[in-house]
Amino acid sequence: MNWQSHGRHPVVAVAIAGGLLAIVGILWLVARNAPSSGIGDINYVPRTQISSSQGCANFARYWLDETSVDIDGAILEGFTNCRQGTDGKWYVLSALPPELTPIGSTIPTEREAAANEMKARILADIAILQQSFTDPMMDELGRVYSSAANPVIGYVREGASLSSVRTRYARTINGLMLDPRREALAGYVSWLMQQRIDAYGIFRRACLSDDTLYLKQPCTGMEDNLSIRYAPWYWELVSDTWLDTYLLHLYGEPVDTSES
Repeated sequence: MNWQSHGRHPVVAVAIAGGLLAIVGILWLVARNAPSSGIGDINYVPRTQISSSQGCANFARYWLDETSVDIDGAILEGFTNCRQGTDGKWYVLSALPPELTPIGSTIPTEREAAANEMKARILADIAILQQSFTDPMMDELGRVYSSAANPVIGYVREGASLSSVRTRYARTINGLMLDPRREALAGYVSWLMQQRIDAYGIFRRACLSDDTLYLKQPCTGMEDNLSIRYAPWYWELVSDTWLDTYLLHLYGEPVDTSES
């Protein structure tokens, strides 16, 4: 009698435990997509959704209006993907309407053929660059690439770890540019890097003045976060905005606005 009653206790305990687990499982299935499901998750940070252009506007407003850093908007444009339209509003580069794009120069008709030839050479070199990527490297690049443009950082995934793939990518593109046949790409990459380095240099010096030392960490941290001293990502190189700006640099002439 006693041994039979003692034998039932484990069976009952197992049944109760199984029932509790089933209840917990059902509750998890019901609640997993609820707003509260992210509470306690360090990766869950509730925040207001804003557009990329609004993110650029917030970024520009902070550095130009809310701090005493002595720079103008063109400096921020030089090392981020934020642009100010002729209407005074800020846009992420890919969302800037063509009719609101400031026009400082244009390519005269007699230079259009040369400009088109240079553009074709650069795009061909970029295609060769992409073909040189190994499958593991393409996987790494895919993990840091964002299909949507983020404010300031562009088509880079927020929070992505860049150090390893950025170094491998830099070695690949730098090695390719040593080939004399890739002269067109080398000139383009060098120009674009210099634009960013020069603009960031002005920003950094203004940001580290005596009365803005409290901004030292965000000011200096941007150099690494935005990969200032690294070759631009290949998806940046094929951007019509950057490429056309480079062609204007090579073949353009200032627009005469004296009569307007």
